Amino acid sequence: MMNINKYIFIIITLFLCISNSLSAQKNKMLTFKSEEYTQEWLEIQDLEAKGQTQTAKTAIEKLLKKADSDNVPVQIIKAVIHREKYNLMVEDNGLQTSIQRLEAEILKSEFPVKPILQSITAELLQSYIQQNSYKFRGRTSVTITSPDIST
Repeated sequence: MMNINKYIFIIITLFLCISNSLSAQKNKMLTFKSEEYTQEWLEIQDLEAKGQTQTAKTAIEKLLKKADSDNVPVQIIKAVIHREKYNLMVEDNGLQTSIQRLEAEILKSEFPVKPILQSITAELLQSYIQQNSYKFRGRTSVTITSPDIST
């Protein structure tokens, strides 16, 4: 009987410790602060509607820095997605530079931003491979030493 009470006490104590630590992590992660960014997003939408993509891209960069300093994962991901969308519109080799920028962003990111950016990068890489598969078919095998995906 004494053994059973001891096990019940240990199980209850472990349950309380785990639930307390999970709720602390949950509270830490759920700081969205989305309402603070509403005005900036409206301005960016207006710039995009007017066709001022380069100006919108600059505004996105400012917003991304703010979201990064405030550590707001939702806004960071949204800003990165929009930055790369404008990058694809403005730059000639936008897909390649977007992939390179996302890989750099992944290196400095943490959970929950990192796995989402990794997923986006994987989708862009798949798109790049599909668009350029005709170039890859006739190549011979070589050892790759360059991070440039076009080689």
